[in-house]
Amino acid sequence: ERIVWSEIEQTQHVEQIHHNSVRECIKYLGIDRPLEVHHIGELPARTGIGSSSAFTVGMLKALGCKDVADTAIHLEQDILKENVGCQDQILTAQGGFCRIVFSKDGYTVEELDYGNLEDYLMLFFTGFQRTASLIVHHQLKDMPNKVAEMREIQKITDKALVALDNGHYTRLGALLHDSWEIKKTLSPLITTPEIDNMYDTALKHGALGGKICGAGGGGFMLLFVEPDNQYEVQEALNGYLHVPFRFSHKGTEII
Repeated sequence: ERIVWSEIEQTQHVEQIHHNSVRECIKYLGIDRPLEVHHIGELPARTGIGSSSAFTVGMLKALGCKDVADTAIHLEQDILKENVGCQDQILTAQGGFCRIVFSKDGYTVEELDYGNLEDYLMLFFTGFQRTASLIVHHQLKDMPNKVAEMREIQKITDKALVALDNGHYTRLGALLHDSWEIKKTLSPLITTPEIDNMYDTALKHGALGGKICGAGGGGFMLLFVEPDNQYEVQEALNGYLHVPFRFSHKGTEII
């Protein structure tokens, strides 16, 4: 096999592959033919936007796997023993803006259509990369003491869906802010003084709310900003990379 990512690997046996996801995808699917894999990413890894799980889902898709979401969850959680959730794999496979409801019996996915919601969202890179598994590990240890906070975040999610269903987009900004304030209490590793300063600057210049994506500690910050205020926010955060984006409704695909 030849694997090209931040390293260039040339191996004779699958067990020799350093890239964890590539190695386990090949092993799980029982592929024994020679492979050449090139990984090219436009955005940095370890930044809270699900790129690691997206890679695993894409790799499985490219290798012919049919049930890519559940297989990716199994590989990452059960085989690689990573402290990751399930939402990144599901959303990468599904595409779109979705509501996922988890239960003891599994999960259901409902794709939602809120028209021009993307026009109110801005994404900025904090400049810091981090390993989500380490932050989540710390968070999980204290989870029994954070049940009330997690339930409050769930209530905020329900309120956000009601607001979006009724077309009250600006209400989402305040709810994102409330959710972020609670999330910061789940672990001391979730925010930093620079992240707090970046967020406060955005609020002072027109953002209605926001949060750090993923586990926290760095990566990307998502902000809710009304279109008329976005230029001012971008100017205030001109030291940070702004990444415009749109929702994709196709999910992972072979081009």
